[in-house]
Amino acid sequence: MERLKEVLSWNKDWTGLRDPFATRKRKNYLESIEAKKIKHVASRVADAREGRMHLAKEIAWPIVDELEMIGEVLVTSNPLALLRLADKAGDDRLHLRQRFESVCLFDLGLAGFELERLDPMRRVEDDVRAMISLLDALVFSGATAGLDVHTYHDADDVYRVKGISYGAATPEKYPNLAPRKHYSLCRITNKGVTLRFEVRAKDRFRTVVKLLKQAVWPKEGQDPLVVKDRCGFKFVVQDLEAVKTLVDELRWNLEACDAVVLADGDNLTVDTGTAADPSNPRSSKKYKKKQLAVFWHERWYEFQIVTFAHYYSARYSLDEENHVIYKLQQGGKDVLPMLFRGDLYLEEGRWDDPDLQKMLYDRQLENLGWFHQRQKRNGNGSKH
Repeated sequence: MERLKEVLSWNKDWTGLRDPFATRKRKNYLESIEAKKIKHVASRVADAREGRMHLAKEIAWPIVDELEMIGEVLVTSNPLALLRLADKAGDDRLHLRQRFESVCLFDLGLAGFELERLDPMRRVEDDVRAMISLLDALVFSGATAGLDVHTYHDADDVYRVKGISYGAATPEKYPNLAPRKHYSLCRITNKGVTLRFEVRAKDRFRTVVKLLKQAVWPKEGQDPLVVKDRCGFKFVVQDLEAVKTLVDELRWNLEACDAVVLADGDNLTVDTGTAADPSNPRSSKKYKKKQLAVFWHERWYEFQIVTFAHYYSARYSLDEENHVIYKLQQGGKDVLPMLFRGDLYLEEGRWDDPDLQKMLYDRQLENLGWFHQRQKRNGNGSKH
């Protein structure tokens, strides 16, 4: 654990400047690893390179060409070769970018290597399957149902869901709202709750990014080396009564199997006016959920319970209730400036430039399928 903590602390060296001390520190660390395992570090570097660019495409697609890596780094996974690139002299922007990318990619790969030694992806997936098996045995009845869900969105309130019906459409009840139809293959619990069930096993790269954020922006009372949502489950139900029934059913069966079940935030069944976790300043108060933290067989699991109305608001609304919009707004403040320094990649020099943010926001709106007039990026003569 201390080795992973050390690697995560190195992000202060991501400057693009030539720093022989930083390079030597990393070479010394590599020499503490068994030589035949360096190929595994190289594999984690390749994972990190792919994950970093996938993140750029996900959040900043309109300018992804500006975020492409320098050619020498793009084709280098061997960590020793990356350190040689990080030590090359030159004061122009290309060399600054090359050094930044070499050190950043080296550290992300090495952090992934150390994470894999502590919590291998195979074990993560095994643990998720074990929890699914427990739910299958004790909570889910084995019956399934196909559910048509009709949502009605208010264009005057960022297309938030203001009406919902199940089975048959009822547009006459919501004449001024924009309709959408969805289909969910649902499971039915032993207590009769019909729910959509989603599973997440956070991959190595996303887990490393989460650990980095926790290290750089620590949350009070939180161990920055613990990721409680690496194994996550989402239960989507029809109404608040079903939320209560399901929570009681989950809690009883989990505790009967020696799991520890803790309340981990609720702004769904309680009108708090805050985020589900008010201690987290980065959470959106508009995203409604009831959350449980479950500790079972030495693993933390995140259980989120939401209603279909809030589930589809989180998919199609045009503000931070929408998880994609939320990631864009937060990413412009933390992960994008960290992994793609504005002064090295952007003509504007910073990710919080209003014209740039507006362009990225409008692109996300287009992806949601609502008609929206895209704005142009006008800062500093950009022609995007």
